[in-house]
This record gives sequence, structure tokens and C-alpha cells, in this order.
Amino acid sequence: MKVIDRQVDEFWAAVFAVAVEDLWADGVRVVVDAPGLHGYEGAYLLRLRDTCIVAVPTLALARAREAVAGKTADEIFTREFAADLCPGSTDRVLGPCWHGYLPHSAPRLRGSERARPLRREDEASLGRFREIVGEEAWAEAGFEPRPAVVWVLDDATGIVSAGNLGEFAGSPADVGIVTRADARGQGLATAVVSAMCRATPSAMFRYRALESNLASLRVASRLGFRGRGANIAVRFK
Repeated sequence: MKVIDRQVDEFWAAVFAVAVEDLWADGVRVVVDAPGLHGYEGAYLLRLRDTCIVAVPTLALARAREAVAGKTADEIFTREFAADLCPGSTDRVLGPCWHGYLPHSAPRLRGSERARPLRREDEASLGRFREIVGEEAWAEAGFEPRPAVVWVLDDATGIVSAGNLGEFAGSPADVGIVTRADARGQGLATAVVSAMCRATPSAMFRYRALESNLASLRVASRLGFRGRGANIAVRFK
């Protein structure tokens, strides 16, 4: 996993325009107009052990610098702190989200006869599935906008679990998964993620899940994803 760790660090170093060697420096750092977050109107907090990077646009720079002064990473990496960077934005805070990574060669990634790529004729069933799981779960799983890689697992009632691979580090590698509430606990999400990643020739995959989403975190653990960082994001408008 050392190769994966280096690739992950290089990715984040490029996002924030910092040296790879400085990425894990203990303490708090404010970054303005991070090139890898171009167009994102909000604050993005990345936690790496005892490090917290706070990325903001120019309009929020002064407020962010004042807010972090004298504070530790533990004090800053909270939903409350992120919301305070833009008063009134509490309902637009997402996280904390756990990040895990896995190489394509991982032995737990296996094919599944039940999981398959989305077909054109599945669109109506996928629409009904979206209505059932709800917009919050749909958005958390990264289905909006629709990624190019989408896999599903269905039964006689329709789609019961759906996964996708969004863009990460230039490849379809960012895992999103959602399962109908009445079908959880049967290993369906694990089957979809495993088969989808196995069939996609990306060098590594990233799995993100809310730290409060224990079911999703269990899927990541079963497949061997190893944690390396977490984030909180808040949109200003």
C-alpha cells in the first residue's frame, strides 16, 4: 500500500498546490483558491492525522485565517467550525466523510453474477430506485451528476442496489453506493462495489462515506479499503 499512499499524497498535494513532503506537517494550514477545487464556492477541510488543511476562496480568506488562529486540528475539524466560516450555511455542510483507498489488485475484489453494468432499458427502474432511496442518499452516493460508470443489482422487484465510479485522479475510481433499506444486510452493496471495481481497470479506488454511515463503512472494511484522511465541505451558496 506504500505506492497507493504516495499516489494519494501526490493527488492531494496537487489539489492544494503544496509540496508532498509538507502535506502531513502537523498543525493547521489555510490555502486560498486551491487549483484542484477550482469553481467550488465553499470551504473544504481535509484532515490527515494531526494536520488540517482549510481551503477557501479569496472572499473567505480573511475570515478563515482569523477563525483558525491559535486552534488545533481537533478544534477545527468539526461541522460547527465549517459552518461558522459562512454564517447561515449549516444546512450545506457535508461530512465528516471518511476516505479509504484500495488497489485494483486487491484480492477481495471479485466478480459477481448478480451485479452488472447499467443498461439503457434500466432507466425507468433506476428512476423508481432513486425515488425509494431518497435524494439525500442519492446525492451522498455521488449519482448527481451521473457518472459514466454505473452498476446495479436487481431482483424481481427492480433495482435493489446501485453503485457508481466518479472521476478521481483522472480515472473512474471514486466509489459511490446506495442500497434500498429493505434489502440491506444481505451483502448486496459489497457485491456491487466488488464487481464494479474488479471490472474497471483503474489503478486504485477511493471510497468515501459519512462517518455516521456505519453500513457503508462496513462495506469498505469488508473489501479491504484502508483509511487515509477525511473531509468536511461546506458550500457558501
